[in-house]
Amino acid sequence: TSYSLDPSYTSPKIITFFSDVKSEYLASIEGKEEQIVITKYDTIYVPVTYRDSISENNLKHALIRSVFIPGTGHLYLQSNLKSWLLTFLSAASIGTGIYFIIDTNKKEKIYLQERNSNEVGERYNEYNFSYRMRNLAFISFAALWIYCQIDLLFFIEKDQPGIYSYLPKVFVNPEKGILLSYKLEF
Repeated sequence: TSYSLDPSYTSPKIITFFSDVKSEYLASIEGKEEQIVITKYDTIYVPVTYRDSISENNLKHALIRSVFIPGTGHLYLQSNLKSWLLTFLSAASIGTGIYFIIDTNKKEKIYLQERNSNEVGERYNEYNFSYRMRNLAFISFAALWIYCQIDLLFFIEKDQPGIYSYLPKVFVNPEKGILLSYKLEF
């Protein structure tokens, strides 16, 4: 009730407005006893998230399987078209990559041993095709591997709702940037 604004720091219009509001308030409470309401808070309710240990254990096994052969983690959690497709594509890409490693080495030796100048260009094209196919197979395997890991870590919650507390958390910190927090206990 005794507070007033400093005119050296505050606009005269604001001082006038503040004085009017203050006088209206004092007039409205005049004659009434001041009532102080003390509210005692003695209980704090903290939401508890119960972790589904079976789903968490399944996710651990799925992550381990997916690290070695992408898609098998999805297949472990649930057998659906997506998991079978990912497993098939990863097995096909690694199998194709292994085939073209062998084929590239064989065609490289043939290319390097070719003595006929008319056949050198054709042997090089065969070697180059095998080389590019080998690289393409391993790039596709790497892309599938990355996709499977990200899908298991971030987007499996839609399919397995019991493991939401086990998924990674992303935080934005103004000082440090984007932080990814993930805890995996074995």
